[in-house]
Amino acid sequence: MLRDKIHDANDLFLLSEMRAGNRAAFDSLYEKYKKDVFNEAYKRLSDADLAKDVTQDVFTSLWIKGSENEINNLPGYLYISIKNNTLRLMQRQSKFIPIPDLLEELDNNRNRADAEMLYKELTRAYDSLIESLPEQQRVIYKMRYNDHLTPDEIAQQLEISPKTVRNHLGKAITRLKAAMMLIQLLYLVVGKH
Repeated sequence: MLRDKIHDANDLFLLSEMRAGNRAAFDSLYEKYKKDVFNEAYKRLSDADLAKDVTQDVFTSLWIKGSENEINNLPGYLYISIKNNTLRLMQRQSKFIPIPDLLEELDNNRNRADAEMLYKELTRAYDSLIESLPEQQRVIYKMRYNDHLTPDEIAQQLEISPKTVRNHLGKAITRLKAAMMLIQLLYLVVGKH
């Protein structure tokens, strides 16, 4: 387990070299700890793609912050960084309820006249919102939520990195968030009648 590892003299030397701008020193630390960081993130997230993202973020932070600050306990620093990155990721995910799920729920309750009307209006509004996204975001969003492809599958089809796919998805979701809140509010209001 990462937090039980002992910070050794070689880590101190490599961190010192990294602060001096030595990329090879950073690469050595990356090779030494990448598997531990990934495993720790995976234990928390149970998703290999998300664990890869957290691993990348942890080492990006190490390169940036480690070049500016002295780190006295590298395994401890990495463990805290994993913990913070996974918590931020889980908080972002818990705030998002996919609009397609909301529309599916409305579709299941279409036997009520008001639900049928609301479903049609929300479907039109949803389609309009999706079409208003920038092209790359729109394509990726549709591939993810309409075609149910994973970020890796999308990246492979579009010949871009999975990280780029996740960035575009994040931007699309952020743009849709305000509209989603309005849709949920309308659903709650109509659902009470």
